[in-house]
Amino acid sequence: MTHRSRGQLWRRVALACVAVVLLGAWGASGVGSAAERLSVRSSTAGPIPVLRDDDRVWNVVRFEPGGEVELRLAVAHRGPLPVTVSDARVTRRARTEACGWVIDDVGIDRSGEEVALGRDGQRVTLQRGDTAELRLSGRFSGEAGCLPAATPVSRGAAYLDISVAGVPRQQRIPLPEVLTWSTDPASSADRFARSPTAPRVGSPA
Repeated sequence: MTHRSRGQLWRRVALACVAVVLLGAWGASGVGSAAERLSVRSSTAGPIPVLRDDDRVWNVVRFEPGGEVELRLAVAHRGPLPVTVSDARVTRRARTEACGWVIDDVGIDRSGEEVALGRDGQRVTLQRGDTAELRLSGRFSGEAGCLPAATPVSRGAAYLDISVAGVPRQQRIPLPEVLTWSTDPASSADRFARSPTAPRVGSPA
């Protein structure tokens, strides 16, 4: 092997190593939950907190079309690269629920100043060591009777639209506590207290 071919080989190896390091830094950078509790406020009855066998509190609120629910969650930057947050939701896809909780206002508070996120909102960039409070506010959609009586529906994660080094991706953040809605929150809370967590969060129980 000639000296020139050896040099080209080492350059390729070096470039491959740099690419692996950069890819690892990109994958490790994101936003994570920094809270042990979830703040839940509802204009309807509840929340009724229930500690279940998954060691998480499930907060049960009454489902009433037009009723409002707000979640607040402390989040923190993770990894070596800056992360830009543009939106958040509690379902993987941005969709309008025909009978459920529709988020219509997303904000992130850093250093006492809240910035509106979402389609017509701004973006917030978090650096190493930054923490912030994520706020998700929405209302229950649908008509009376659209949710079967005492059928609980739960959400246990938030999905953030982020970008790292200009490359967008979606990140799932497990919530420290679960939000559940039901037409009969007391009945659902009592059932939760007596039954295991199956089926899992995100589907009717």
